[in-house]
Amino acid sequence: MTPIANFERHILSNGLRVLVHRDADSPFATVNIAYRVGSRDERPDRTGFAHLFEHLMFEGTPEVPDFDRVVYAAGGEDNAFTSSDYTDFYITVPAAQTPTALRLEADRMRHLTLTEDVFDTERQVVIEEYRQRYLGQPYGDARLLLNPLAYEFHPYRWLPIGMSERHLTEAALSDVQSFYDRFYVPDNAVIAVCGGVVPEEVFGWCEAFFGGIPARREVRASLPQEPRQTSCRTSEVVRDVPADALYMAFHTAGRKAPGFHACDMVSDALDAGKSTLLYRELIQQKRLFTSVGAAVTATVDPGLLLVQGVLAEGVSFEEAQAGVEACLRQLTDHRLSGHDMEKLRNWHESTLIMNHIPLQQRAQSLCYHELFGQAEDLNGEIERYNAVTADELLETAREVCREDNCSILYYKASHNS
Repeated sequence: MTPIANFERHILSNGLRVLVHRDADSPFATVNIAYRVGSRDERPDRTGFAHLFEHLMFEGTPEVPDFDRVVYAAGGEDNAFTSSDYTDFYITVPAAQTPTALRLEADRMRHLTLTEDVFDTERQVVIEEYRQRYLGQPYGDARLLLNPLAYEFHPYRWLPIGMSERHLTEAALSDVQSFYDRFYVPDNAVIAVCGGVVPEEVFGWCEAFFGGIPARREVRASLPQEPRQTSCRTSEVVRDVPADALYMAFHTAGRKAPGFHACDMVSDALDAGKSTLLYRELIQQKRLFTSVGAAVTATVDPGLLLVQGVLAEGVSFEEAQAGVEACLRQLTDHRLSGHDMEKLRNWHESTLIMNHIPLQQRAQSLCYHELFGQAEDLNGEIERYNAVTADELLETAREVCREDNCSILYYKASHNS
C-alpha cells in the first residue's frame, strides 16, 4: 500500500528531531513544529498556560518584533492549536521561502519576548476567549463539566482553555517565563517540513538555525493515572439553552495503545454518517434527538468515547438515554457483519488518505507520531484499522460501553425545569 508520507529524519545534537517529506510537485512547503506540552503538563492551580503560549508565541522577539508581518511578506500563512497533549504551530510558504519559516521558528524558540505588557495583553485575549466560547455559547461549558466528572485524578479533567480564568489572572510573569524555559526547547520538539524541498538542504538550514539552541534534558514526572471506573457517575445542570442535551463519556484506550483503533471503530460504528447507528436509530426512526454524534478524544493517555446529542422537543432524558443504550447494545450483543466491517475499514482508509492530501496535515501527523512514538507509525495506520476484526470490535465495545464505565451529564434547558 502506498505510504501516506515518505520522509527522511535528521536529529540535531541538541535533540531536535527534523522530518522532511518531499513533494516535488508542490510549489509550497509547510514547516510544522510540535512541542510536547499540553494542558496535561500544567499545574492544577495554573491551568490554561499551554493555550496561553499558543498566543504568546506570535508576539515576536527582539530580532523579529512582528512575527506575522514577516510570514505574510514571505507570501505565507501561519496558525497554531493546543491540545491536551501537545501544542502545534505551522507556517505554509512558497517552497523557496522555507529558510525564512525555519529561521522564524528558531528565533522564537531561542528568545521569545515575554514582558508584563505582552503577558497582560494575551492573558486578556485568552480570558475573553474562555468567556465567549465556553461560557457565552449554548452548551459551551458542557465539556468543562463532563471532563471532571469522568476524570478524578488525571490532568485531562481540565481542557486546554483551563479550569478557571482565575488561574491566569493570578499568575505572575515568572510563572510564564518558567513554563517557556521548561517546555519550549529543542529536545521537546519535532519539526516536519513537507513540500517542494530537498531534505539535505532542510537539514542544513535546521543545523544552522537551531543547532546552537541548548537542550533542556528534563526528566518528566509521572502523571497521576486514572483508576478503572467502577460505577456510573451522573451530574445535572440547568442552563438557558434552546433544548435539553445529553452527554455520555466512556473511558477508552489511549491514542498510541494497541486497542485504540478498535475503540475508534466502535465510535464510527455509532457515528460515521447517516447510515450508522445513532443517526438511523435516534433521529430517523425514533426521532429522539435533533442532533447526535459520537467520537473518541484520541488522547495519548486513556481517553474517552463521547456520545452526545440535543433532545427533540417533548423527549425526556430517560427516553433519550434508553435510546442511546439500545444502540450500544447492538454493538455489545452482536458481532458486526463482514459487510459492515468492510464499510468501516473503507471509510477509515478513504478518510485517512483524503485528510492527508494537504501538506499541512501530513506535516502535523508526522510531528504527532514522532512526538509520541515514531513517525513511521503514520504509514501503518491504514493497516492497523484494516487488521481490526469483528471479534475484536465486539470485545472492545463490551469493555468500553459498560454502565459502570460511564459518566453522564444531563444538560437541562431552563424552560424545561
